[in-house]
Amino acid sequence: MEKQMQDDQITSTAENYKQIVEEYKRRIDNLQSENKRLKKKCSSLETSLKHTVKESELNYRRQQEELEYQKQIFETMLKTLPAGVWIVDEKGVITGANDEARKIWGGYKQVGPEKYKIYKAWNYDTGDEISTEQRATTRAISQGESTFQERVKIETFDDKVKVLINSVVPIRDENNNIKGAIAVQQDISELTNVSETLYKNKQELASERELLQRMVQDLRKTKERFEILAQTANELLKSTELQSSVQNICHNIMEYLNCQVFFNYITIDDNKLFLNAYEGIPQEEAEKIRYLDFGSAICGCVARDGECIKAEHIQTSEDQRANLVRSFGVKAYVSYPLLSKGGKVIGTLSFGTKERDIFSQDDLSMINAVADQVAIAMIRMNNQNVIKDNEERFSTAFKSNPSALVLSRLEDGTIQEVNDSFIKLVGWSRDEVIGKSSVSLNIFRDQNERNKNANLLREQKQVNNQEIKINTKTNEERIVLLSSNLLKMSQGDMILTSMQDRTEQRIVEQKLHDTLNELERSNKELEQFAYITSHDLQEPLRMLANFSKLLSNAYKGKLDSRADEYLHFIIDGAKRMQNLISDLLTYARVTARPAPFAQTDLNAIMDEVQRDLQLIISESGTQIFYEQLPVINADPIQIKQLFQNLIQNAIKFRGESEPRIQITHELKDNKWHFSVSDNGIGIKPQFYERIFVIFQRLHEKERYPGTGIGLSICRKIVERHGGSIWVESEEGKGSTFHFTIQKYIS
Repeated sequence: MEKQMQDDQITSTAENYKQIVEEYKRRIDNLQSENKRLKKKCSSLETSLKHTVKESELNYRRQQEELEYQKQIFETMLKTLPAGVWIVDEKGVITGANDEARKIWGGYKQVGPEKYKIYKAWNYDTGDEISTEQRATTRAISQGESTFQERVKIETFDDKVKVLINSVVPIRDENNNIKGAIAVQQDISELTNVSETLYKNKQELASERELLQRMVQDLRKTKERFEILAQTANELLKSTELQSSVQNICHNIMEYLNCQVFFNYITIDDNKLFLNAYEGIPQEEAEKIRYLDFGSAICGCVARDGECIKAEHIQTSEDQRANLVRSFGVKAYVSYPLLSKGGKVIGTLSFGTKERDIFSQDDLSMINAVADQVAIAMIRMNNQNVIKDNEERFSTAFKSNPSALVLSRLEDGTIQEVNDSFIKLVGWSRDEVIGKSSVSLNIFRDQNERNKNANLLREQKQVNNQEIKINTKTNEERIVLLSSNLLKMSQGDMILTSMQDRTEQRIVEQKLHDTLNELERSNKELEQFAYITSHDLQEPLRMLANFSKLLSNAYKGKLDSRADEYLHFIIDGAKRMQNLISDLLTYARVTARPAPFAQTDLNAIMDEVQRDLQLIISESGTQIFYEQLPVINADPIQIKQLFQNLIQNAIKFRGESEPRIQITHELKDNKWHFSVSDNGIGIKPQFYERIFVIFQRLHEKERYPGTGIGLSICRKIVERHGGSIWVESEEGKGSTFHFTIQKYIS
């Protein structure tokens, strides 16, 4: 029984194992079937993967080729750009530069911010050295700041000084993180030099034009003086009434010289004067001084001593002789004695002004000439009953007149008398012309001029201001302004002819005309030069702009937005530089011919300078010290401007104490060496050269006004005189300006 149970159990167990085996077989079949399916699927996936990998590799190669192409374009652009391009990484280290950048700096050094100083740079406008923190690349890396059109001065690795336009922009990744910076630099040194040269030429042209205008004004003024003196001489010669003639003449002279008072006293005995004519004070005041004793007031002292008295700065002087005219508000006063032929005082003639403290030398010369003419007229009128005496006094006025005078017979033109001015004008001696006619001497270029002049005199008694041509002894043509008067004399009707030589004035006027024509021609040439220069200088920038624009048009939207932005920056920077070049080349002028050199007394020059600067010298308490200065061969106008500019600068840039200016000189190696020292604020050594460059200023114009060209003018003047100028200074203690002048220079 028990065995039967064991057999059943074994049979049941075997059946179970059999079922298990069958199940495993079934599962194995299923796994094998699945394995075949998976193998088939894997084979299909493998084929698809291989195709995908192959296509990916092909796309990768295409991308690599595209990147390489773009890299070549970028590198080609960097090589061909007419501007220096620098690449800086996120730490500020310079990692690359194109050939133009290396050319600009004379080399290339891969350094970080801690060694930026080896790239020496200064702010162009202020002259201050640019620190590492102030560098545009530092600001781009640390702050993400972009810089455009920054003008800097640099010192290259080969020790050259250049001026650059610098633009820097940061480089950012897709997350806006700064990964570096790119800098673009353009060398504008030659352009800057051209601009400064053009402006210097403009200033020199303006200076020469002003000089020519002053020359014309001086000639016109000289002409006016000669005409007034000639009219004065003619009126006095024709006059028969002393008081009215003097009154009329002195009124005209007073208006011409801008005077407000005049007095004419005549001697009535050995120690008393009588007021013959006056103007500028009330009649009741005139009555108080109708009679004046010798030695009383200025006129009385002139009559007593027979010498001219010139009183200036009357309102502030302590001269007791000037008390009378001081009470009339007169600031400057001059009185000349009227002398007889024997030197006896017969009166005085005086003029005074209430508007200025001094008289010019030209004013004094004219008053003296008028005084001489009035004295002659007084002598003639006081002895009018004696024809011989009248003729002697006429002769005195005749010979002393600055105009060329000829006395000839109306009937046949025979010359009776001539003055020294006429002899000097025509070149004949007195003996060669007396008794001869102008026709026989062939004085008139057009012989009809003499007959025409004589006929007009018969009708009008006088002929004024005819411009004619005459011959000299050497047959040289001279242009004269001729005036004639018909005189009734004991010998018969006479013609008094006055000639003023206008030849030199006409030559100067012609030279002025020719110079202006030359300037106009040169201006046109310079405008053409400026156009060509502008075109040539802007051509590289046009290439930069065009290439950048082509690059932008070709790849805009294909690169990232940062690349598009950088291309925009490059194009915009090129446009800005083009505008800057255009602005810098707007001035174009040439230099006019300089004035000739002459013997120049520097002592007289310093006197003029101190008179011109009297107000600021007085207000600042300036003291100027110098010993006897030499006489040099120079342009006196420019030398005066040179000293005046240096002295004005010494006063302007003074310290807290009153200015003390010391001028010294010595002759060494055929050069005059001058120095002008002051005790002012001084100059830093780094600005020794800059102060002589046009428009360079070291201080704010609000504190020290000026144009910034004074010292550049000084340098130009000194160089024209064959010398050089430099400065030595200690800040806070003063400066010494040295300059040299060639002793012998034409």
